[in-house]
Amino acid sequence: MITHNLRWVIGVISAVVLVACANGGDPTIEGPIVDPLPPPAGSSVTLAVLFIGNSLTYVNDLPATLTGVAAGNGDRIRTEMVAGPRVGLGRHLVAGSEARAAIQRGGWDYVVLQTGSTSDSAFNADLVNDVRQFDVLARAGGARTALYVTWASAGGDFCFAGSLAAAAAVNAVLLPTSVAWERTLRQYPSALLYGPDGAHPSPAGTYLVAITIYETLTGHDARTLSDRAVVNGVALNEPLSAVRQLQEAAHSASSDGVEAGDCGQGADVRQSAARSREGGRQVDGSARR
Repeated sequence: MITHNLRWVIGVISAVVLVACANGGDPTIEGPIVDPLPPPAGSSVTLAVLFIGNSLTYVNDLPATLTGVAAGNGDRIRTEMVAGPRVGLGRHLVAGSEARAAIQRGGWDYVVLQTGSTSDSAFNADLVNDVRQFDVLARAGGARTALYVTWASAGGDFCFAGSLAAAAAVNAVLLPTSVAWERTLRQYPSALLYGPDGAHPSPAGTYLVAITIYETLTGHDARTLSDRAVVNGVALNEPLSAVRQLQEAAHSASSDGVEAGDCGQGADVRQSAARSREGGRQVDGSARR
């Protein structure tokens, strides 16, 4: 569970109390999004995080990568994953599912739900409904819901409206992973974030997502991480400049958060995504979603 020094714990409790008071004392009523409070400089963080998603989460093992990133910086994040090919949140909600059982077992600080980047209104309405149901389960187990927003497929549009609405509906933490992804493609067009199929992440893409989640949940600056990028226990053959670019994008996204925007990305990002897809490396299981 979360173990920081007393000042940070008091800050977290104060934030929760403020939200509860604003909602008439009922913590289950919708309220404003309250981001995790950053720990005091130099303090270590211990968290337990459950990931629920599909192959965009399990390719390159995002949870294990996050655990490794934290360990390399003196923190401890215990992770577990419930994910399967082409499994959406709705299927994870069926009675007797592995996801329900994992949440109800308890012991989690965050339940991280994989969400999409789309302007499809029907999908986004379903997303809000699914997140509401998951949040009831997470709160019952003493956890906070967090949404991990995936990137658009290469050439597609990045749109965060559905995830923003879902996060606001339950006061979830919105992890700005797709913002970091889009920003990297815009600022560093040579970055190879996509696998060959143009949908799944390359190892560098998984690293970017992991360090963005790391900074958002712990408050520890991604730019202070090692210049050696490791994904699922394997060091990437990336130059120092490329690793630092990813860390800068993760920090920038974590600092700025997510905005709805206009659900478009522009020709420059589309072209960068196409180049990233063409240069991506194949990873085990990347053909499954």
